[in-house]
Amino acid sequence: MDAARAQQVAEEEFGLTVARLTELGGNEDLNFLAVTPEGARYVVKASATPRSALEAQSAALEFLAEAVATFDVPSPRLTIDGEAVVEIEGTHPFVRVISYVPGEMSVGSRRIVPGVGTALGSVSGEMVAKLASFSHPGLVEGGDWDLREAPRVVAGDPSLGSLLAASLERTARLALPVQVIHGDLTEDNVVLGEDQDFAGVIDFGDLAPSWAVAELAVTLTSLLAHDGPVMAEVLDAVAAFHARRPLALDEARAIWPLVVRRALVLEAGAARVLAADPENTYAIARRPFERLVLSRALALPYDEAELLMLDAVGLLPRREAPLVRMFAGLGDLPGLDLSVTSPLHDGGKWLTRPNPEDLPECVTRYGAPQLVPDAATGVVPRSIPLGMGAVLAPGKAVFAPAHALIRSAGDGAMVLALVDGGWVNLLGVDPEVEAGTTVPAAR
Repeated sequence: MDAARAQQVAEEEFGLTVARLTELGGNEDLNFLAVTPEGARYVVKASATPRSALEAQSAALEFLAEAVATFDVPSPRLTIDGEAVVEIEGTHPFVRVISYVPGEMSVGSRRIVPGVGTALGSVSGEMVAKLASFSHPGLVEGGDWDLREAPRVVAGDPSLGSLLAASLERTARLALPVQVIHGDLTEDNVVLGEDQDFAGVIDFGDLAPSWAVAELAVTLTSLLAHDGPVMAEVLDAVAAFHARRPLALDEARAIWPLVVRRALVLEAGAARVLAADPENTYAIARRPFERLVLSRALALPYDEAELLMLDAVGLLPRREAPLVRMFAGLGDLPGLDLSVTSPLHDGGKWLTRPNPEDLPECVTRYGAPQLVPDAATGVVPRSIPLGMGAVLAPGKAVFAPAHALIRSAGDGAMVLALVDGGWVNLLGVDPEVEAGTTVPAAR
């Protein structure tokens, strides 16, 4: 459908008088902005989506207009005959007209705007909370953007298969509630009001049943597309979502595996769209952001991500049993300064990590920023340690800090699951016990 046909349909079928019509971008739908002589604005949307699904989207918009007071959504305009959808000829045969939600697009700054995580997470959580009671017989399940369908969507790209397998393993035994979700609640699909707060949500083309927590994963991926540090805003978004729509433990554990899954689906989806339409300017413009999202999602280890997500929503198990020292003299060891100004880095030595064999017995500080070799590359350096390092004399014994189960042991590493909650990861040790052994706390 070209602009002339869009205007004809808007006028003859939907009863609009169109003074000006402009083509808008779109990944799969054809979108046009129609302006009446009075200045009222509407979006004319042509889609290949089944008619029943489009009617469900229109019903959802009417439902949300009544249920939500914190942000606006488009209002469907009915045809002269009282229908929400009209059918025409062509590759995108189903046409709707919806009201234009006024405001500015929130995207624009390459670096993330402080506070956007909280604002977007709140809108995402509110949307999921309200849609939990919505249903419609026209809803279509199994779409390409439903994260439950990721194995099918990604199957055509062998390079993504192993990455997907790791995500699937993390969620295989989790119980995740299913409901209707927006499916694409990102910065691209919210608009700003006069006070620069999120005032409206648009583009309900991916409305469908899926995991409720999948909406949060979708929201977080849009935050990963910014330059510079973003994890603080990501965690704020998780907390804000949880405040509007509380997450169960399994849902919180699933957040990051689903973020990775969303990034993989975006990668596979972009390849599919560009294969069918190599000149799709919208898809071409999105490629650098989608690749950045994938690289960042994969850069955060699942175990670390899970702890961060659980902590953000207040579900991180708290240690109840007292811990004991893991080796003698821990409190007497000097601190190792690995900050930017440390003399250890003089002469370019910071370009390689210090060799423990060249250091005296010492400890590093938890959470203290370090100068790391990654700072010389184009990636955001992982320079704030979420653990504590200790350099010990060879042969010094290391003990469990509490009653624990040895989950793994070998190749210079051990993982201890503390019976009363918590984990201890040890690197650079020579295990004297096997995996599966229960060990007491040090005496």
